[in-house]
Amino acid sequence: MTFNLRWPMVLLGLLLVAWSVFIPVFEGADESGHYCHAEYIAKKKKLPNFLVQDGCFLAYPPGYYALTAPIIALNPAANFDDEQIQPNPAYITNRKGKDVFSKYIHPQSELFFKWNPLLQTAHLVRLLSVAMGLGIIFLTIKSAKLMLTFRWLPYASVLLFFNPMFLHAFSVISNVTLVSFLATVFIYLHLKQEANGNSDKLALLQGVVMGLGVITKINMLSLVLGYVVAVMTSGQQLVLKIRNGALVGLGFAMSAGWYIWRTLRLYGEPFEINI
Repeated sequence: MTFNLRWPMVLLGLLLVAWSVFIPVFEGADESGHYCHAEYIAKKKKLPNFLVQDGCFLAYPPGYYALTAPIIALNPAANFDDEQIQPNPAYITNRKGKDVFSKYIHPQSELFFKWNPLLQTAHLVRLLSVAMGLGIIFLTIKSAKLMLTFRWLPYASVLLFFNPMFLHAFSVISNVTLVSFLATVFIYLHLKQEANGNSDKLALLQGVVMGLGVITKINMLSLVLGYVVAVMTSGQQLVLKIRNGALVGLGFAMSAGWYIWRTLRLYGEPFEINI
């Protein structure tokens, strides 16, 4: 990374950490649901069955929650379902015309870092989101540098990450952070393959990353069409295109095949869209 780009990275990192510290816990979009889904796995040592209401969880694949559950397990005293966090009785789900926006009560002690075990753990999990955001920034700059025709792109790409929505999304607890990071990795691997020539290892790794993305959030599948178009319009020989596609498919099966089989067995469909 060039000297000129190092300082924007440092600034963005500081901003992400600051947002993660000062945004009230569990006020991000579905943040409480994402947290208690991971807590479900950490406490019960199993993946939820979406047809059985035996705890707090969201109807999403387990990738993000399996990654965050070990962090939650580090602090057994943290429990979402007790008085460590209190719902705001004045909160209205449909907030049009209302002036009450906080879902939970946040005492002054929270602002001054007097965090109970639940808040401590939630802030620790938020640091994983910060790491994902920094990883996306780093890989986006690396990806831009692979497109030599547009040498200004590494600098232009940094501007995207000063968007307040990016700062917010990557400073709270959400599976969006992991699937976005994995999508960035997938795109970077493809650009690297285009720049450096065909590589079986990179193609297999692309498939593994795609599968990990799908078992995090199935909108990762939106990259498939773009990938197919990119491969089919590339200058590679047809044999190489077929070989790369097969390797990507193999990698996908290695990382996501077990979960697709599980959802078929439990719900009768490969993905949990209709659960």
